[in-house]
Amino acid sequence: MSNVVNVSFFLLLAQLTFGQIRPDEFGVKAGQNFSTFLFRSDKVNDLDYKYRTGSFFGTDLSFELNDRNFLRTELVAYQAGSQAIYGGNSISWRLNYIGFGAGYLFKLIDKENQYKFSFSAGILLGIDYLLSGQQNVNKLNYDLKEVDAFRDFNFHGGPLIRAKFIVTPRLNLAMEYRFDGSFIQIEDEDKSNGQKTYNIGHLVCAGITWNMR
Repeated sequence: MSNVVNVSFFLLLAQLTFGQIRPDEFGVKAGQNFSTFLFRSDKVNDLDYKYRTGSFFGTDLSFELNDRNFLRTELVAYQAGSQAIYGGNSISWRLNYIGFGAGYLFKLIDKENQYKFSFSAGILLGIDYLLSGQQNVNKLNYDLKEVDAFRDFNFHGGPLIRAKFIVTPRLNLAMEYRFDGSFIQIEDEDKSNGQKTYNIGHLVCAGITWNMR
């Protein structure tokens, strides 16, 4: 699956770099990421992960293909992780990522000329680098990067919806929701132990975009 994601990114970047598509909008955004782990294990069955919140920041460029179809690229920084109670111990994880994403959106409702509003849906793929990671067990703290417990890269993707409100001919407001999940496990573990862990989460953010044409 990771090879498919890599090829998709290279094809999209080549099209945007060498093609005739010019960016239409530049945006900045911030919000909250509600994340947890999807955990599978042949040995541990009573580990119940809970959601935790983390910050999200990003910038994006939109490339309009026609009136209803457009591509988007983005640079993001965000916090993921989870929390759980296991064996009477309180455990939490906080993972800090930076990354690149690219996706496709379709305008389901296009009332920008009449009501200054549009509503879009699509899919976004991303590749992120793990800047830092912490695990807390009660009052003890462990550096996950130092012990190589988690993989450096996270390949992920999922659906998103976006509402856009036109304020002026140049300035827009946007609100977005997305569900996201990892394509490969994030722990740097041997597959023979029967344990796999994936990031999943719900992201809600708002931002400002500027028309570039």
